[in-house]
Amino acid sequence: MRADAMTGQDLKTAIESPDPFVRTDALARADSASDAIVAALTDDYPLVRREAVRALGRRGDEEAARVLLRAAAHDPAAEVREEAVSALAGMMRHLYPAERS
Repeated sequence: MRADAMTGQDLKTAIESPDPFVRTDALARADSASDAIVAALTDDYPLVRREAVRALGRRGDEEAARVLLRAAAHDPAAEVREEAVSALAGMMRHLYPAERS
């Protein structure tokens, strides 16, 4: 876990801040399987949703992949959809590293 990682109640409180930059910073520092990360995908600000997508990509589990697929297909902002595709690609590269000859 990173020294500046946010988890638990601190993460939940920061994600509920009225300031989108506080929410974005909290998601960038999120280091947990928190439901707050998934909930941030409904934020009004695309920059917050994009950071939630990045946090899910770092999480890298099966639930994160399902949520990322939905974001890639349905988020109204192109930059969030692109980030979701990038996060999914990163997960795939991690799971299936290229064969070296």
